[in-house]
Amino acid sequence: MFNYVTFFTLVLSSSRTIALDFNPIVGYIPGSQVSDHGNMDLDQSAMEVAIALKSDAGYAAGIAVYENGGNSKAVATVTLDEKASLIKSTRMTGTTVDGGIASFTVYADTTDSNSLQLKYVDFLACQVGGLDNDSQNTDGCLVSTGTITDGTTTLDYSGVENINKRTLKGFSTAVESKMFEETHAIYNKDYYGVWDYADRWVMNAFNGNSANELNNFKADFESYGGDGRIEGVKKGTAYMNVFLYAIHEWEAAIVKCVPGAVFDQTSAIHAWDEGVAFYAGNLVGTANIGYGKLVYALANKRCTNFGTCGENGDLLEGTSKVNLELVKLFNRGHDEINSGDCEAASTTKDAMADMMYVPLVQGTIKYAYYKSVGEPEKAQAEGATFAAAVLARVHAADPSAAKIIADEMAISKTTADADKVKSAFESVYKKMNINCALVGGYLDDDGEYYMQPCVTTCSESKDKTFSTQDVGKVNCGTLSGYSNGFKSYMCDNEGAAKSCPDTCAAGGCKFSKSDDSKKPKKKKNPSNKKKPKKSKKKKPKNAKKVVR
Repeated sequence: MFNYVTFFTLVLSSSRTIALDFNPIVGYIPGSQVSDHGNMDLDQSAMEVAIALKSDAGYAAGIAVYENGGNSKAVATVTLDEKASLIKSTRMTGTTVDGGIASFTVYADTTDSNSLQLKYVDFLACQVGGLDNDSQNTDGCLVSTGTITDGTTTLDYSGVENINKRTLKGFSTAVESKMFEETHAIYNKDYYGVWDYADRWVMNAFNGNSANELNNFKADFESYGGDGRIEGVKKGTAYMNVFLYAIHEWEAAIVKCVPGAVFDQTSAIHAWDEGVAFYAGNLVGTANIGYGKLVYALANKRCTNFGTCGENGDLLEGTSKVNLELVKLFNRGHDEINSGDCEAASTTKDAMADMMYVPLVQGTIKYAYYKSVGEPEKAQAEGATFAAAVLARVHAADPSAAKIIADEMAISKTTADADKVKSAFESVYKKMNINCALVGGYLDDDGEYYMQPCVTTCSESKDKTFSTQDVGKVNCGTLSGYSNGFKSYMCDNEGAAKSCPDTCAAGGCKFSKSDDSKKPKKKKNPSNKKKPKKSKKKKPKNAKKVVR
């Protein structure tokens, strides 16, 4: 069997990443080259560096990266001396600025034209886009005049314009044309009244105004100074623009999946791979050792706040339970597509999309608490942007719950009732297919709860049984006590999921609701609390010690 894994080293130098094809992505093994797609987190990073200046020039530089990219899908538009016709994906070469060989594929079918678009094969060879001059890498760009060839025909050209066709802004402005039939895009269109809701939020944050209108939850950033505007941009791009586009790629994979076509799903697998690349990015690294900028990194941050890290979702550090479950689903969906089981892959895709909302819920609850204790603008803007990213999904489940959250997290309101926000979320978890155990409870630095976790109760009886080949009849109560590995096997292979759906769900369930009457700890101002060293951080109740 062909080994898809190519070991590689992720090199960060002068804000540039060099990566090879078929790189593992945080435990997922792609079937196509998507490192170029993962480099979108380099645009995110460059944009964040620019706006950190909190100046007009800094915001302008950030907008340039947001709108024009610089690190993904580099394309040279060449002005030919004579008209030519070429077929998409034709391989061509030319000479780089530093005298090397520039390798391309023809970007689109071209008929009898003086203009030809060429996509760079070495995707970080030419980094221009909206990057500032010091960050640009032009050594690998096609020289301004010269010749290009496909090995048979040589074409003279007299001009080159280098651009990047994949941008953070484009992820939102393309929603209407690409996602008008997709569930999660429709949720947001129905709630905000526009398809490009994410771009409107981000541009208002960039400009510090409310020029771009949204229904139901206003992006009125004139209320904020630099700290608030920065958070609106940073979190808006990563958790609204990129978030939805990752889901879009998985939706596209299902559309491209051909039922019954075994190991003949090139287009569908590539789209599936793209979604994973956009979810994780490249900066996090293949071994999950980098810091990351996108949703995968967010899930890992929030699990340390809610005690939901690790395989059992009960640790304060490590990889989040959400990410561990998602990687399993990424690989499962890949295999289902490759086997031609498009219906199963679609079910897996839906489970992935549902689970992606968990860190957004956690972020909103965390900053609702911060807001309730009088934290300043930065924290308030973070809370508002987390809410903006998840409100449409809540609204689809229950408009009244969304209104409660929107009212409390509105930019125009400087305080919040965190308990109301938490309760509103919990009222729709079942409709959102979210498990209480995956969300956890918001913790202080000593591992004690600011806000208690809820409990997902099992819809099935613990005495309900199912038959297995290996151990005979098993009831749901017994199943819940099995190790994670054996329980997963029983759920996936022995029919347990049909009889014990909540027991088999990620996070599991309780057969009798535990005592939730215990009040949360007295509210404290998190920013004034001295943070202990990580090694002294207490575990949440019933959390297990990390084994090194």
